Amino acid sequence: MHRQTVRYDVADGILTLTLSRLEHLKAFTVQMADDLAAAFHQATEDADVAAYALAHRFVDGKSQVATALTRQMLYRKGALPSPLEAHRVDSLAMFYSSQGDGKEGVAAFREKRPPKFTGQVPADLPPLELWN
Repeated sequence: MHRQTVRYDVADGILTLTLSRLEHLKAFTVQMADDLAAAFHQATEDADVAAYALAHRFVDGKSQVATALTRQMLYRKGALPSPLEAHRVDSLAMFYSSQGDGKEGVAAFREKRPPKFTGQVPADLPPLELWN
């Protein structure tokens, strides 16, 4: 695939994207954003890019809501001075997720079948006050 401003190289399962607008000191442009989006899309379908294959092993068959909650906890609460606040947020997240996809996860486990999670992001995420 031809991109004007981004070079796409894969070696040993590692994708390297290089911004190639040297004449403009690599200033970011709309074309570069389009080229990066195309490169990211290509990487998701490229069997030689190991990170996407590994990432899919972590999220395929998992609750979208639980994955989003975990990401938000890492991003928003990862640098708290005390683990007590992180525990509070984690407990509230467990409570909210147990009302939807959590029930399906437990039922699937008990019935020894793959879960069918239906929760959607952002519609089924807990209220924002969880993060305050």
